[in-house]
Amino acid sequence: MKKKQLMAVCGILAAALCFGGCGKVDGTQTVLTVNDDQISMGTALFDLRYQQAEMFSYYEQMYQMYGMEMDGYWSTETSASAGETSETSEISETSETEETSSSAEKTTYGEQFKDDVMETLTNMVLMSQHAQEYGVVISEEDEAAIKEAAQKFVDDNDAQILEKNGIDVQNVQEYMRLYTIFARMQEPMVADVDTEVSDEEAKKSTVTYVRIKEAEDTSSEEGSETEEAEEKKFASLKDEAQAVLDRLKQEADIATADIEAIASEVGDDTFTAQVSYDAEDLVYDAKMKEAANTLSDGQLYDGVIEGEDGNYYLVRMDSVLDREKTDENKETILENRKSDAYDALLKQWKDESSVTVNTSLWKKVKVQDSEQYRVKEVSETEETSEESAVSEAEESSEGSEAPETESSEAAE
Repeated sequence: MKKKQLMAVCGILAAALCFGGCGKVDGTQTVLTVNDDQISMGTALFDLRYQQAEMFSYYEQMYQMYGMEMDGYWSTETSASAGETSETSEISETSETEETSSSAEKTTYGEQFKDDVMETLTNMVLMSQHAQEYGVVISEEDEAAIKEAAQKFVDDNDAQILEKNGIDVQNVQEYMRLYTIFARMQEPMVADVDTEVSDEEAKKSTVTYVRIKEAEDTSSEEGSETEEAEEKKFASLKDEAQAVLDRLKQEADIATADIEAIASEVGDDTFTAQVSYDAEDLVYDAKMKEAANTLSDGQLYDGVIEGEDGNYYLVRMDSVLDREKTDENKETILENRKSDAYDALLKQWKDESSVTVNTSLWKKVKVQDSEQYRVKEVSETEETSEESAVSEAEESSEGSEAPETESSEAAE
């Protein structure tokens, strides 16, 4: 593989981290052991902090889209039952831990995120141990490019910031090797998955339906009804549904009729939509779909359907086998097959392996709002250069050095 291609594979470093926080980490301590392979705290923290920066940047952009400020994200509590927060809970531990209870435990998004990162790192190590089975190797050319990229990353960062996070050039190199193998293992691990998906399995039908539903309560706080609520065209919703049906049946070409316009002209309590569904669908009313499945393309069901949800429906079958939607569903089914095969293989490897997390050490690492890690976008010039796979990283300081806090001491 050419150097430039390897740099693209190692594109995790294409943006720069703005490291922040205080406290010194001993990056040489072993935090994860997978069979005979040991992963140091420095390597694990490099992974954690980069992923933390990526995720923070993503959610920050989402919050900004809605005009909101991202405040207290990592410290937000999420409720998860014991043993379900992460698969890492099943991994053996080298240190004493508190006994877990069957009741729900309080945890934060930060803690949950740490578990997820450790799980992913474990999977990456497992992939590296099985890489040769799939013909995936790190060549001499790869190794040279990795060393060059890792050294540039270290050179472009403040030495004190790296020291605080326990990260050295060997940690960066180790993670880049793991990530390179991880990226190259994605396709061969699922190469044996059956790619044939039949029309019958993926079949999507498209219908246009009218739902006749009681309008929302328009009563005032005192309980009196508004004029709109008093002026009802029909004695019941079923009568309204029948009136819409009678009007639709007058159309010369029901297959092309504008059902929404016609329904809204007849009744005030109508909602019209065109939707697609398959055999596994649980979203749309079962009675409505049952009636639709008796129709051919362009046919209107000759009757008012009383849905399981208590509403009344009218339905036209637009396409028994919607070609476009069915083909899209084939892609979804195939991706699900690959995902299931991928997860099953990783689970098999893990079940066959000895995996140990030093939980007392990992517990000292904090993912919190008082110590932010951010991604700093590189310039267009830097992105187009071959060396842009590793860019500048600097301490985050929002105008001044980050204040020292007890929680910012990751691990000692």
